[in-house]
Amino acid sequence: MERAYQYYTSRFMLPLMAISLVSFVVFWVPPSSRERLAFGTILVACQVLLAVMVAPRVPQVKDPVVMSTYVSYNLYASFLALLVSLASISFWNKVHSFIHDS
Repeated sequence: MERAYQYYTSRFMLPLMAISLVSFVVFWVPPSSRERLAFGTILVACQVLLAVMVAPRVPQVKDPVVMSTYVSYNLYASFLALLVSLASISFWNKVHSFIHDS
């Protein structure tokens, strides 16, 4: 018996890899624009949606499937990137308002 992994690779792993690569683009957007936070939020929402779509299709086994752990780590990394982006926007706004107030 052989597992047909091509379905999972083409339907779930490639989009997850693409979303994780695109998540680094968030840091190139200037902190002064509101699109930075919106873009990060949309990426996290896409990953959550994809994780919800993957969950019923992953076979139930005793040990965790690599795809499930990859989805989890990807989601944690995107959420962390969103938090870092939020912190940098907040820091930029504080410094920017301090400079203009002085």
